[in-house]
Amino acid sequence: MGTGTKRNNTSPVDGESFQDAWSLTAAQAAPLSVLRLQDDLGEKALVWYNSTSAFSTYSASYGLMPLGTIIFDLNAHKTIEKTSIASSTVAAAYVASAARS
Repeated sequence: MGTGTKRNNTSPVDGESFQDAWSLTAAQAAPLSVLRLQDDLGEKALVWYNSTSAFSTYSASYGLMPLGTIIFDLNAHKTIEKTSIASSTVAAAYVASAARS
């Protein structure tokens, strides 16, 4: 990955930064706070997205997030779920809730 300070997990799963695990640049990782979870069924993640840019601006870059990741978009007041398998070559599918007031 690139040089400089790496974004890290709220709670480490295997000692690997989410930035490295999901092949993100510093700019792509900057608006994220991530809690990575691991059990017998695989990895899951809770993600807080805090940016003035719409989530869709970066969503194509987040293809390696695990299936079932739940993203809390703090500015759009939406919850977004990743509904397709993790892949660096296939555009990920997301389902978003309506904005909360």
